[in-house]
Amino acid sequence: QESASANTDAWMWEAPGAMPAASDSPAPSFTYDTPGSYTLTLITSNEAGSDTATMEITVGQGPQAGFSFDYNIGETTVSFNNQSTNANSFSWIFGQSGTSSDENPGFDFGTDGIYTVTLVAINSCGNDTTSQDIEIITPPSAGFTLADTEGCAPFTIMPQESASANTDAWMWEAPGA
Repeated sequence: QESASANTDAWMWEAPGAMPAASDSPAPSFTYDTPGSYTLTLITSNEAGSDTATMEITVGQGPQAGFSFDYNIGETTVSFNNQSTNANSFSWIFGQSGTSSDENPGFDFGTDGIYTVTLVAINSCGNDTTSQDIEIITPPSAGFTLADTEGCAPFTIMPQESASANTDAWMWEAPGA
């Protein structure tokens, strides 16, 4: 907002990097599309002379969210590496299992599954969101039951598999059968 004296009869604004870059209006509007530091200059004049005032303008940039993760197959804990730029706070969402505001959190998903991890990077100019799917795979637990464990030859058994739900292959061994 211009604060020139009441007897000003001419205004000249210089706004390098803005649209428009200059104006002779007493109350102009300038738009800066590119982040950076700029100097806004006002030259006022009347019959007695002129005066100049300047002000530094800082235009910020919105954040860019990004992350990678470290995961060892067979474990349920994942370490996250925040690669966001221009952000000063963060909001992590780990599927439907939890949240964090840490910059570089670790999270234990607890069980097998495919989880969508979302990171929101935030600064005073706005926010940006990115998501990645992570598949957690833990080792299976073998198991089976038998109706009978003793009998007379020829003795036929029919084991009932009871391995964990994340088992995707079975190999039966029955020496002597």
